[in-house]
Amino acid sequence: MNTIKELHQHAMELADKAVFERINGNVEASIDYYKQACEYEKQAANAISKDKQNEPTRSILFRSAASLAIKANDKAVAEDLVFNGLAGFPPDDIKAELLELFDQIDFERHLDAKGIVLNSNDCLITFDGNAIGPGTTPGTILIKKLQSFQKLLSRTVERKLGHPFREFGTLPKIIQDYDLYITASRSGSFKLALRVSNPKARPLPGFGIEFIEPDLIVEEIMDCLDVYNRGDSEELLNRITDEAYYRNFVSIAKNLSPDGEDVTSVIFEANKNNNKKLVVLKTPRTQIKFPMLKTADSDKIESIEVTGYLNSANKIRDNYIIIVDSNEKELGKFEVPKGIMDDIVKPLWGSFVNVIGHKIGANKYLDEIKEVPENY
Repeated sequence: MNTIKELHQHAMELADKAVFERINGNVEASIDYYKQACEYEKQAANAISKDKQNEPTRSILFRSAASLAIKANDKAVAEDLVFNGLAGFPPDDIKAELLELFDQIDFERHLDAKGIVLNSNDCLITFDGNAIGPGTTPGTILIKKLQSFQKLLSRTVERKLGHPFREFGTLPKIIQDYDLYITASRSGSFKLALRVSNPKARPLPGFGIEFIEPDLIVEEIMDCLDVYNRGDSEELLNRITDEAYYRNFVSIAKNLSPDGEDVTSVIFEANKNNNKKLVVLKTPRTQIKFPMLKTADSDKIESIEVTGYLNSANKIRDNYIIIVDSNEKELGKFEVPKGIMDDIVKPLWGSFVNVIGHKIGANKYLDEIKEVPENY
């Protein structure tokens, strides 16, 4: 077995075995298969000379080998493979993926150095940016991000338990039991470990007590954030089929995304059966083009954008908002679709906001709303 194709095929066969063993809880066997797969993939990559004409095959193989090394918990080998891939002439997209792998290696090495071990119902969140210092972050940024994550947690629990979307009203007691616990921040950048608590009520045979394991909630949040981060709206709609829950998730995910200045990245890490999952949000919120659901065919829709004050005097009305200028002159009246009034719109009453929506005939519909500075 000495051709590049044969080496790669054997590496993929071993990787499939590694996945099978991990699914069945055989972590050590899985790691061993990943190490073997990495070795064959590395041989395939090294067999290709560092010439531009051999791209993107060469850099793709090094990227694949580095990914296998990470899964085998061999960070030193993974780092070396990333550098080898970058040393050639990788296309921009492969270069970006290699750099993302390097970020992951560096991040996991930091966790190891600090002795941080994540449980299956933990999620580690890291903030980086111009406003973030070693172990410090502005309270306004931290509070808003944590509030957004708490809402994401509650809505995910409600959705997974099969509850219809709750547009208004108090959070049910069973959902309140899935609380969020925060451990001390970690040094370097700003890191928080969030733990989803186990509800006090557990299902009993013959009784209809609602319950879902906290680690499954964390896994669902991470999977959906990963799909959102990849910009795959079709896959997200397949996972979150209810339109109100879909709008709610996308809106909260945008609130969790960096602004590109004060916060340049938000990193989520979780652990499932010793298999780490990392989601790195780097795209600034203003550049995110994740589609929201519309109420009519696209050829009948006119985009609209308004900036002004969200009129708090109108908050008693439950299906629309009014944006006014500093003299309280109406700039626009928008119908609010299901899924975003309680979690997204209400916290902004009286604030200066930017509204993006669409217009059908004389009617305006809200798609996105965010707080902005008055000199926006």
